[in-house]
Amino acid sequence: MKYFILLLTAFICFNVTAQPNYINISTTDVGPGVVHKKYLEPVQPWTLNVLEIDLTNPMITLESIIANDNIKGSGTVRTQLNSKIREGHTAIGAINGDFYSATPINSQVINGELIKQEDAGHYWATFNLDINNNPAITTNRFSSFVIAGGSKFEIKGINQARNSNWMVLYNSYYGTSTSTGAGVKELVISPTDEWLVNDTMKFVVESIGSGNAVLNKNKAVLSGEGSASDFITQNIHFGDTISLYMGLTNALPKLKQLIGGFPRIVKDGGNYAIDGYREEGGTSTFHTDIHPRSAIGFSADSTKLFFVTIDGRQASSRGMNLIELADFMIYIGVEHGMNLDGGGSTTLIVRDEVENSPSDGSERSVHNSLGVFTSASKGTLTSIQIEPDHFRLFKKDNLKFKNVGYDEYYNPISINNSKLVYSSNIAGSAISNSGDFTAGTIEDTSFVVVEYEGLKDTARIVVKGIGTIFISPKTALADTFATIEFKATTFDIDGVKQNLSKNEIEWIVLDTSIGLIDSLGFFKGKANGETKVISKYGANSDTAEISVQIIEGTKLL
Repeated sequence: MKYFILLLTAFICFNVTAQPNYINISTTDVGPGVVHKKYLEPVQPWTLNVLEIDLTNPMITLESIIANDNIKGSGTVRTQLNSKIREGHTAIGAINGDFYSATPINSQVINGELIKQEDAGHYWATFNLDINNNPAITTNRFSSFVIAGGSKFEIKGINQARNSNWMVLYNSYYGTSTSTGAGVKELVISPTDEWLVNDTMKFVVESIGSGNAVLNKNKAVLSGEGSASDFITQNIHFGDTISLYMGLTNALPKLKQLIGGFPRIVKDGGNYAIDGYREEGGTSTFHTDIHPRSAIGFSADSTKLFFVTIDGRQASSRGMNLIELADFMIYIGVEHGMNLDGGGSTTLIVRDEVENSPSDGSERSVHNSLGVFTSASKGTLTSIQIEPDHFRLFKKDNLKFKNVGYDEYYNPISINNSKLVYSSNIAGSAISNSGDFTAGTIEDTSFVVVEYEGLKDTARIVVKGIGTIFISPKTALADTFATIEFKATTFDIDGVKQNLSKNEIEWIVLDTSIGLIDSLGFFKGKANGETKVISKYGANSDTAEISVQIIEGTKLL
């Protein structure tokens, strides 16, 4: 019994400490400075998608989005992204955002406009971008005030119900009106410059009323009750210019975009999943549970932003805990990163396609997201890209290629698939002009080439062989009457189990005077003695020991 426990412990330790074998199966330029990569880890198994964004590219902008432009809105990530498309603002991709109940849990800033503060007691990680596209991950608390007539008054909330003597700011993300009753004083104010959080802004007072003020885009309503109403009466008049400081502590100055998540999982290039979870009030086992996940992070020099999703709850991808997710993010170059809402909410959109595999089977409606847009205008066809552009598959496996046309800014351009011409120099492989590839029976590494009206692209293909084989049982006792069935388990060079048929395995008995084995691995003894049985595939083999014992006569039981 003790021996068994030692073996089990060794097995667990081996699996926990083993380095994942991430295979980058596809790399596709999808916008100026934006690259979509797909990774597999075949043993776990894991399927991951990464959208890598160059924050220094002048044609790229990031935008925090709330569904239906309302703090209680809900919709799919794709719908949210497409709602922001306009001339000179073409959608490249998006990732789902914050955890939510009736509204997002965390604060949110959209194009410099604070639309929601954090829920009480939830001081969770948020992703920041300032006006110069500098990123940060912070935990924040709402802290705002109005300055008028040489006096200051605290703003207690944004787009929420008001307590006695509170000053609250409302904007169009709350609805069509403030829905307040009599006994309040409300100012309709208009900014004199661009919206920014953590910066003092100037506003012109356009009107003064008493309750249920209309809310319009690019305007706000300052609503006061009790002592807050008295402050307005004593210090603010129609046509005045007043100052507002809309603040989130710890967040970047001159803040333009912010979206929440939970928790920070990468800090200074190190795995911070456990510490971040505890610091932000995590309880139970959410950080160690296996789920589909979404995450965001940026590089050490703050020039590259990464959207990351891991598929989960599927045979092809089991999902990750936060420790595993942080390790992967560090692997791809993330210096600071945080977890977003996951599970069935996990979604990555790239050029209007859902690139991950949602665990619900389809996109789930969520409250907010973070989108990537390009200002590049659409040009003419300048390149084609084969997808996937590199892939590893086992002998005789099949793969379907597809091709996308792009202009010089990687905007998609339609192509006529009937004009595609494929070729391959991979030993024994076959490919049709519809992109259906069948690997040969010989291990090889080479290329598939596609041509289209003088344009060309290639995909690197690895046809894998068997790396290890294991025979079972490892020891056996037989007689000359019954047969013993031996089995072989095979793994390819990436550690992926390959289900070979029994007749593809070569079965060998070293001493055929003791027994024989057929082509399906069934052994039958012939005479007393011991011998070895070998399972063999190519250069790989494994050995079992078998003892044949023949008992004759009568024995009292």
